Amino acid sequence: SFADQGAIFSTQVSRDMATLSLRSLTAKEYLKPTLDTFTAAASQPRFDNKDLQREKQRQLVAIEDSRQSPMTIANEAFYQALYASGPYARPVLGESQSIESLSVTDVETFYKQFYVANNAMIVIVGDVSPQVAQQISEQISTALASGKAAAKQAKVNNDPKRKAITEKIDFPATQTTIRMGQVGISYDSPDYMPLTVGNYTLGEGMFVSRLMEEVREQRGLSYYIGSRFSPLADNGPFAISLSTENRQTQEALTVVRKVLQEFVDEGPTDEELQAAKKFLSGNFSLLLDSNAAIAGVVLNLAFYERPLDYLDTYLERMENVTRKDIVKAFQKHIEPDKMTTILVGKDENS
Repeated sequence: SFADQGAIFSTQVSRDMATLSLRSLTAKEYLKPTLDTFTAAASQPRFDNKDLQREKQRQLVAIEDSRQSPMTIANEAFYQALYASGPYARPVLGESQSIESLSVTDVETFYKQFYVANNAMIVIVGDVSPQVAQQISEQISTALASGKAAAKQAKVNNDPKRKAITEKIDFPATQTTIRMGQVGISYDSPDYMPLTVGNYTLGEGMFVSRLMEEVREQRGLSYYIGSRFSPLADNGPFAISLSTENRQTQEALTVVRKVLQEFVDEGPTDEELQAAKKFLSGNFSLLLDSNAAIAGVVLNLAFYERPLDYLDTYLERMENVTRKDIVKAFQKHIEPDKMTTILVGKDENS
């Protein structure tokens, strides 16, 4: 087993990909048996009905538990509202009805279609030579069926005719959880960098952001508020997230909309822009502070087909961003008067 070799094996599923991860000692007497086990697990899985029923039950319990979290409820409703019947509308944990109906045949069919060499990206980070890395890659890929790469999705863009939507979900809590946003960008967007730099000032810069200053510091309407672009293979969402006392919901929404509109109209000041660049450039090295972190970054580069020199040019591209670039990008992608807003809590008038 992995534990016997001092190794750690894990799996993860996101909206775009499934990941099998292995952390192993590099000494040959440990690495070889660990890799053999990993290769067998990836290429020769056993789909037993008893095991499937156990995993289905575990997943159903996780889904039921998630329904007790207003943040999860808000996130799922937000994605559903943005993406309607598209694949991103479905929760990552799955839906109870579809999980209950899963059979061993369904799982085997899915595995045979997608867990194949031509649909796999293998990332290796650690104290191994290029030759050993090549051998590891070949061992894994040749054990898999060749298969075909998964088909790419058509991009989901903002509907120019869409209108602002507000959905209220009753939940027994003293605070209302809010998600406000719209369809944003994919990783290959040419506006990725100006939106990233600009959003630090708007809402990702924690206590130095506009939203935090106006909503928390000036008015005490929320302990935390932030905004984020979540690029995906398709156009992922832009979202502003916060929680506030039920009676303050409308006031908080009014302030958030005002701050967002002003930022889209004017962008950051020169001082805010320089502060954003200084922080983001200083934080860049933290993205690569461990083998696991490097592997995650490299996997994203490969999966989302970003250029090989992406990391080498990252800081230069960031430094070249201007206020004009940020305003142009935000005005192109963000429409404050057409936000989708999800409210999870008790009506402030009840």
